[in-house]
Amino acid sequence: MPRVRCRRRRCTVLPALLAALLATLNAAACSGDATKPAAPSLSGTYELIEVDGTALPFTIPISFGFYRRQIVSGTLEFREQTRVLDALSLQNVDGAGEPLAEPEADTVIQTYRLSGTELVVERSVSGGTVTHADTGVVHEGLLGLKVRDLGVRFPGLDLRFLYRKR
Repeated sequence: MPRVRCRRRRCTVLPALLAALLATLNAAACSGDATKPAAPSLSGTYELIEVDGTALPFTIPISFGFYRRQIVSGTLEFREQTRVLDALSLQNVDGAGEPLAEPEADTVIQTYRLSGTELVVERSVSGGTVTHADTGVVHEGLLGLKVRDLGVRFPGLDLRFLYRKR
């Protein structure tokens, strides 16, 4: 009879031990945000290579008196928490395209959303209110973005920017 008790004891102890072990492993696996699906995101830096199908520098087709603005370079740097640093280098040029001054940096941090390959960059004012959004597509290291302007950077223009991942 002692053998039977031993088996029964093992039989009653083993399931309880397995249940405790599984509960411990489950708690360890579920701690933190491991069970939450990650929000789609981009990473790294994309370099501006052309505007409206024209290689840089790109002269904006608007005259500001005796000078015009030229886009010399640009980057989109995707950061954590769906933030993107949008940096452009702009310079004033004369009618012949000759620089009148050194390039100036124009840098803003915005938010973005990604759904598959579709990208939406939300543009906001200093108070954080989204005023409009630029839309684009990401595919095989290239990022195309239709940039709408409400009269701040490129008055009244809708430009198409093409970026390449560095």
